[in-house]
Amino acid sequence: MYFNLINDWDTIKHARHNLDWFDSKWIHNWTSNQDNASVMFEAIKLMKPRVIIETGTFEGHGTFLIAKALHEIGLTGTIYTIDYDGDPLTKLEEEEWTKLKEIRDANLAAVRQKFPEIEIQFINGDSRVVLPKLMREKNITWDLFYQDSMHFYTGVKAEWDAVKEYASENAVAIFDDISVSKTEFEQDGYRFCSEFINSEETNHWTYKNTDIGHHQFWVQKKIA
Repeated sequence: MYFNLINDWDTIKHARHNLDWFDSKWIHNWTSNQDNASVMFEAIKLMKPRVIIETGTFEGHGTFLIAKALHEIGLTGTIYTIDYDGDPLTKLEEEEWTKLKEIRDANLAAVRQKFPEIEIQFINGDSRVVLPKLMREKNITWDLFYQDSMHFYTGVKAEWDAVKEYASENAVAIFDDISVSKTEFEQDGYRFCSEFINSEETNHWTYKNTDIGHHQFWVQKKIA
């Protein structure tokens, strides 16, 4: 990997791209913010990750931008993307979740067709349950973890605790929709950022807190 979060941040944060992805079709437009997506797209081309874990597939926009970035630099890779037909904080009729599944399945099929060199494995289930099992059974060493599912403290922490020990040297994790300054967000993800910054995690990880777009919290593993 050739990416340094601290040194490269001032360059990537200004990146803006037309990603030419599909329009959101579901009743809730929870799609990735274009500005955040552009910064991620630029960073991924520098990171050159081979193994990516994404939680919160939703309509597949995050999967698309990751695959597109790898494609543009001529890199193959594997994306494990996790989601399920529901949300712990959102109550909807079953038919609405079924519609989301149909949209997601169609979009992931389109991503696979457009970027056939990228292996995309969709895993259905609550990330708090399936992530520990996935990491344990496959013993995955990941280069990029994109956390975009649950944005409340216990959900974010459960996912991070499941994956952090499997990070590769210099790995990067991006937590979407949370930041230290986003204290007004009802799902309290900012608490995770605050605890991270004030814990022993910073002995092993550098971090960047950004208020761009939806707000994000980025961390990168320090080279031992």
